[in-house]
Amino acid sequence: MMAHSGHGLREAYLWHPASARTIVVAVDHGLFMGSIPGTRDLRGLLAQLAAGGAGAIQLIPGQATQHAATFYGRSAPALVVRLDACNIWRKGELKPQPGYWTAVSSPRRALQLGAHVAVCFLLYGWEDDGAEASNLAQVGRWAEECGDLGLPLMVEPLPIGPQVPDENDADCVALGVRMAVEVGASLIKCNYTGQVESYHDIVASCPVPILARGGPKAPTEAQYLAQVRDIVLAGGRGLVVGRNVFQAEHPAETLRKLVGLVHDPSLRAS
Repeated sequence: MMAHSGHGLREAYLWHPASARTIVVAVDHGLFMGSIPGTRDLRGLLAQLAAGGAGAIQLIPGQATQHAATFYGRSAPALVVRLDACNIWRKGELKPQPGYWTAVSSPRRALQLGAHVAVCFLLYGWEDDGAEASNLAQVGRWAEECGDLGLPLMVEPLPIGPQVPDENDADCVALGVRMAVEVGASLIKCNYTGQVESYHDIVASCPVPILARGGPKAPTEAQYLAQVRDIVLAGGRGLVVGRNVFQAEHPAETLRKLVGLVHDPSLRAS
């Protein structure tokens, strides 16, 4: 019973009291892509994100240790801690073929760091079924451990590999969402399908909250804002956004625009 109570308290910290939605800003890219633009002054970036109204900030364990003060106080953002890593987005001479996925932390460590939520990948579509099976098995173990600890687990199902022509394809996204639910996800972070109707179908059939994955930097801020509006209209509970905020010309200003949009009381799923 105590684990269930703790789970509810931690997850509730994510949601805005009026809209019941949230914006999580992910800045854990260094583990996958190195020191990319927008993340090099991490202390300054975290201050901007907190001031801009982020509902939560997603970090890797080392970052969470170094920047714990960002999460002190009643008005601070929630903390989301990543449990795993992969190198499939690495570019240049060190680009992998086909790449790896691996655990780098544990739910217990995330809880020790003060996490409100733990997050992990569920990568599917590997050429090697063994790689997918290993990832799936680990997510199942984490879901069980998170349940015992009262720590919500956000699973990020992501189709990869040469057999996936379009990672935003509605059937492809729906498969990953269903897999994540079945293995024990408390929350899901998944790709937006690009269509309100198909995304609404996925959200409506999912028994746990869905947050849209931000993905690569959009060509313009206006295009990204339009996409976020559609995500909310489709019933998404918000988004997990990275490059579209921290690589913006004015990250705090862009974040404020997203906050205003996501929590807009006039936007409701049909």
